[in-house]
Amino acid sequence: MGRMSPLHNPAAGLTSGLSVAPASRNGGSSNADVNGAAIDLRGLRGVHFTLAIGALTGAAAVAARLQTGDNLADSANANWTNVNYTLYSNAQVTNKTNANTTFEMDYVPGAGQGNQIRAVLTPEANVSLASIVYTTY
Repeated sequence: MGRMSPLHNPAAGLTSGLSVAPASRNGGSSNADVNGAAIDLRGLRGVHFTLAIGALTGAAAVAARLQTGDNLADSANANWTNVNYTLYSNAQVTNKTNANTTFEMDYVPGAGQGNQIRAVLTPEANVSLASIVYTTY
């Protein structure tokens, strides 16, 4: 048997990181987005995100979505747009009210699609504890 590629032996080709740090967030009336770290997927196959929701108070809800950027050299000045949810049905998590649970999102760029990606966390209401981690492959 020859040498296996990372696709055959996934653990050899995985890199994980923190996209949105765990923190207590108050969606309140503003529902302010928390932008995750930009990830450069050049030379990689894709990325898997995990939204972790801890404690929730009252009627708290949490949402998340993926966005692609157009400026690989300078993510701070990129124009970020939501991933096409028709093509990537697993690129968003909407209004979750389940405490102590996880939800997953994935992105594998196709031809002509953005190679820079980030997750965006939106605390919808009240106080929640949430974070997003990623694994590239």
